[in-house]
Amino acid sequence: MPWAKVAAAAMAAGLAAPAAVAAASPAGAAAAARCTSGQVLAWIGLSGRPGTSRGVAVPLEFTNASAMTCTLTGYPGVIAAGAGGRAAGPAAGHQPGTRPHLTVLLPGQTGHAVLTIGVARSACRKPATALVVRIRPPGTGAAQQIGLRFSLCARRRTMVVSPVSQGVGVPR
Repeated sequence: MPWAKVAAAAMAAGLAAPAAVAAASPAGAAAAARCTSGQVLAWIGLSGRPGTSRGVAVPLEFTNASAMTCTLTGYPGVIAAGAGGRAAGPAAGHQPGTRPHLTVLLPGQTGHAVLTIGVARSACRKPATALVVRIRPPGTGAAQQIGLRFSLCARRRTMVVSPVSQGVGVPR
């Protein structure tokens, strides 16, 4: 069974599947097209780290579930939605001090970004509740919805996201 099918089955079962670390090669990058929505499976990894007084870091994983090498460059789009599917607050901003770079994903390989969710209680008076996040891999058109319940500010940005990088977001 190809790795992408094993990973998809594990993720459908709610398990964090191991993934090979994506390795960029200049020749492969030149020949690879930008990833499309149908090629990339977005999922949330397990951080293994407790939250801090500033918030919690959530690994966002992007697995190439296709048979073709593709590339991602930039920041994923992340929107938290509440009851009725409406946006619960502003979209995630870009993590300060970071720069996007080319990430080459061979079939079955995974890249990652980090979504940092700030502590809403210290940033706003009446936090809103998010029930899901909509994650759009950079450069693709369609977002994928994943269940994740947390508090955020309805009118103030309390989420930031890093650019996509090589490999799975395994905590250090």
